[in-house]
Amino acid sequence: MDVFNLWMKVQGSTKRPPPIVNGKRGVAVENLSEIYFTPFTPASQDNILRAGLQSPLKLYQTFTRNNQDVVSGDTLVVQSTNKSYPIRATMPYDGLFSGDVGVIILLVEEEKAV
Repeated sequence: MDVFNLWMKVQGSTKRPPPIVNGKRGVAVENLSEIYFTPFTPASQDNILRAGLQSPLKLYQTFTRNNQDVVSGDTLVVQSTNKSYPIRATMPYDGLFSGDVGVIILLVEEEKAV
């Protein structure tokens, strides 16, 4: 077991918007029913700049496995709170312990008001 398995304790799911048809986008549908990731931390300025984001909203970062079908534009839903976080960017993690464990960083916005 690698160290990331110890940290990826938050469970959730992702939703993905369908393609635009006739100029309208439908309601997002569940894409992944089970994804594990690390607790959110404030996004580092380095990661925000690396992703090319300029947002007035507060951004958080979390880490997950890179074998997940997760892309920018998806929504990450935290199972324990049922809160939704739009995924603004995904990028490979090249820090300590990354090696060949296959980890990516997800940059998410503050919870959407529902």
